[in-house]
Amino acid sequence: MPWFSRILHHPTNNSGVTLGRGFDMKKRSAGEILSILRQAGIEEYKAQICALASHLSGREADNFIEVYGPLVGEISHYQQVRLFELSYAEKVNYAKHLYVKFSAKIPSRISWDNIDQKIRDTFVDTLYQGNVTASDMVAVMAKNGSKQDIITYLENDIYQKNDPRRLTLRLNYLK
Repeated sequence: MPWFSRILHHPTNNSGVTLGRGFDMKKRSAGEILSILRQAGIEEYKAQICALASHLSGREADNFIEVYGPLVGEISHYQQVRLFELSYAEKVNYAKHLYVKFSAKIPSRISWDNIDQKIRDTFVDTLYQGNVTASDMVAVMAKNGSKQDIITYLENDIYQKNDPRRLTLRLNYLK
């Protein structure tokens, strides 16, 4: 991994300024950034600076990191873990929302809580990477999809193949 997650970084051109393991600020308001970073125990001055990264991506994100990265510096391991916990809980709620939304018209869909935990975990993980075919994955899940059904879906989804390392990790987790 070419970046260190306890400092501001910009993993891809599609992402925004990111802190920790996946706290991407691209689609967040300044107020939301402040609130979450405060909950994670990050110092106020660092949270205030990071709030300025709201909605930045591409070259703007790179420029922001170049100017403000040294001022923010490194967050502690505890802060990184806490920030991940907050971000992950948010992603789980988002995943459940998408599941309910995309499976609404599927007859006899299984409830979110009855889906195998490893399948739910994998779905959440795909959302971190920007799963553009989430509705297709939900369709497989809602029809009482087995782990093997999800493995087949992932192996055949062209977007999953863009990150072979993540795909391999997901497939191994489901096996």
